[in-house]
Amino acid sequence: TKKAKRLVDLGCGFGKSSRPFYHQHTDLNVVGIELSAPCLTLAARTANEDQALNVRFKQADAADTGLEASDFDIVTSTAMSSPAHKNYGELMLKNPNNPSFTLKLGLKDVELALQTADDLEVPLPMAELIRQHHLEAIANGYGERDWAALGTYLMDSAARRIDAKSGTA
Repeated sequence: TKKAKRLVDLGCGFGKSSRPFYHQHTDLNVVGIELSAPCLTLAARTANEDQALNVRFKQADAADTGLEASDFDIVTSTAMSSPAHKNYGELMLKNPNNPSFTLKLGLKDVELALQTADDLEVPLPMAELIRQHHLEAIANGYGERDWAALGTYLMDSAARRIDAKSGTA
């Protein structure tokens, strides 16, 4: 597993959510996306005061950044600024080869949620889709990787399908 090199922070506000990444991980290139110009001004000022050379800020809607998804290893958002998300993100950055929660364990949790939903007669169609993706990823060798590798598997799988359709595979 390669080490993350590029992170985009969607809805970075005045940069508070971006700062720990660019400040503590100087080898990480950080792009903060925010719609509000005044917030971006403050974010840039703080980064300048920090003498941070590995961050830039861009005014854009998070839904239409003009950036390519393949340009980033990590996508985060202030919507994910709870301590659990922050701590997990730090674990992923510090030791990407030592998963703290494997895809196989993720599958177990999805199956428990589906069983509970079945017991309560509550449909969870998206959970079934997620279960199927877990099974496919595990069958393709991703089972012992961190559960976040599900996104990597889905991108790799889509790329293979596109290559197969275009005859470049």
